[in-house]
Amino acid sequence: MQIAAGARFCVALLLAGIGTSALGAPGDGPSRTGSTALPPRTVALIDRAVENEMERQQLVGVAIGVIKGGRVVLTKGYGLADREQRQPVTRETVFNWASNTKPMAAVLAMQLVEKKRLDLDADVRKYVPEFEATDGVITTRLLLCHESGLPHWNVGKAVPDDEFDPRAPVSLDPLVNLHRFNRSPLLFHPGARFSYSSYGYILLSAVLTRAGGEPFVDQIRKRIAQPLHLDSLQLDLPTNGQPDWTVGYTKHAGKVVPAREIAHAWKLAAGAYKSNIDDFAKWAAALLNHKLLSKNAEQEMWTPQTTTNGEPTSWGLGFAVNKKRTVVSHSGEHEEGTSDMVLNIRTHNGVVLLCNCGFADAGALAKAIESALDRRSN
Repeated sequence: MQIAAGARFCVALLLAGIGTSALGAPGDGPSRTGSTALPPRTVALIDRAVENEMERQQLVGVAIGVIKGGRVVLTKGYGLADREQRQPVTRETVFNWASNTKPMAAVLAMQLVEKKRLDLDADVRKYVPEFEATDGVITTRLLLCHESGLPHWNVGKAVPDDEFDPRAPVSLDPLVNLHRFNRSPLLFHPGARFSYSSYGYILLSAVLTRAGGEPFVDQIRKRIAQPLHLDSLQLDLPTNGQPDWTVGYTKHAGKVVPAREIAHAWKLAAGAYKSNIDDFAKWAAALLNHKLLSKNAEQEMWTPQTTTNGEPTSWGLGFAVNKKRTVVSHSGEHEEGTSDMVLNIRTHNGVVLLCNCGFADAGALAKAIESALDRRSN
């Protein structure tokens, strides 16, 4: 995932080219399948680009959002939320954000920094003494920018402690989930290099719980979801008749088949949330409009970090950042779906997308949309 996020920088630079002509008069009003303030010709170009990419990748369902000047000017669904039941993707369809939960956790961390309740450069054991770190000091900053040395799902070895019980019910307490990897050997000395780690963000969930003085999920609700009116934002809990949830799809022996249903809520900051495309776009627009943090906090969050040897990286705190620091992004991927968010913090333009296929190349979809926007006046 970290490679894909870095590769999207060349794609994201197209965002700077979305001119004022991209905005037209509002249409006849929002529909379930789409809401737009873009001219019909521009929407037609986007439709064709998305549909072509869906056909090329064999995708089942996609929802997209376009942001111009900080304003959400298009949200729209394509394809099927449930192929077997022939249910279409609409603006109400709820998709997994996967790792796009991580930027939300980063914003929460910076809010706590602004309140002087979190020190980014203190040992995380100041907040979570239960963490059994070895070989150096891990700070919250290193967790956020993926320089902690902790393993990832498929990188390194996760070693549980004696209190881990794989048969226990799924817990939303990050201290319980810490037992899954509490004795993991570090891949390298903290700060020595970049290595993407979702386990690091589970530890971050515990840090934010302690620093904020209340459960991680409560802080997300009170400090992000409620102020932005993200009414569809919810935890990815076990399926039990939740409205508008999409089916996930994977590939097996070259065929697109329904993916096994997995509840990801226990991952918390690492990938616990899902929503419809309207709320995903609204969240992205709020980042561009400075609704959640001061400009100083945003600047720190979106500044590329360096290693202890002074080597530059392409990651800030919770976001991939291009060298010019004008485009920030994050992708998400697991078996049931993918997501992408690419934002130009200079022009306040952006593209977001959610897909119910875990094999999707979300970066290629984003590039197709950007290319369509760039062709609008040709």
